[in-house]
Amino acid sequence: MPDGIYYPLVHLQHAGRTIDLPNPIRVDTIKPTIRFTSLTPRAFRPGTEKLKVTYTISEQAHALLFVDGRRRVFTYSTRRRGRLQWHGKVHGRVIRPGRHKLKLVAEDLAGNRSAPTPVVFVRARR
Repeated sequence: MPDGIYYPLVHLQHAGRTIDLPNPIRVDTIKPTIRFTSLTPRAFRPGTEKLKVTYTISEQAHALLFVDGRRRVFTYSTRRRGRLQWHGKVHGRVIRPGRHKLKLVAEDLAGNRSAPTPVVFVRARR
């Protein structure tokens, strides 16, 4: 089926009824794209400063921030341009000082995930 929004209709021939289902079905096979627009600051103090990332997405989608290969932030909004923040904590504990790999991924409303952005390194300091 081509991409789009479909409204299901169920026809019960023997009962002589037709039911219009209230929830639309979205068919979307195109993956979104995402890119960093800024990263502030590149070196940060976990627990005291915030790592702020601004991004642009090709369609409405959630932004996901991965740090050292693990998801740390999932945005609830699905704006095409946005900003997310991370405080440098994992399970309530401050991350270790040193270099950390960051990458962004977008997940659209149909569940398609973008290719990850190129890895960006940030330095956490004490």
